[in-house]
Amino acid sequence: MSNLLVQNIKHTNGTTAVEINTSAQMTVKGEGTATTNLQLGLVKLSASCSDSASPSEALNVSGGTDHGTGDYSYAPVNNFANNFMKYSGIVRNTSPGQVATRNNGRHDVSVIAYETANASGSNTDLSHEINVFGELA
Repeated sequence: MSNLLVQNIKHTNGTTAVEINTSAQMTVKGEGTATTNLQLGLVKLSASCSDSASPSEALNVSGGTDHGTGDYSYAPVNNFANNFMKYSGIVRNTSPGQVATRNNGRHDVSVIAYETANASGSNTDLSHEINVFGELA
């Protein structure tokens, strides 16, 4: 097996596009002068879930639990390093005003807690998508 050893990847004009530090962290040139840590900017857990917490098309999800009406949790295969993960998600329903949010009461590095609600704010069972960003342990 061969190895490619690099510290920087540059454009032909000499502009550094990617830097790799001694910890193998990659920094990518962004817009203007901004840079982005590649590893921290990637989705670390993702799933399409039924209204009974059954995940499909899952990344880093070992299973889901339905705790009651609109109240779900998902177990990551690889836990997060801390509780500073960021969630995004949607519900898959044609009715307007329905939302998916993080459940702060049951969330930690090994449990991703999630709720779905109708337009009036009442928990409702809904199929949903979840994406979580953060640092893995």
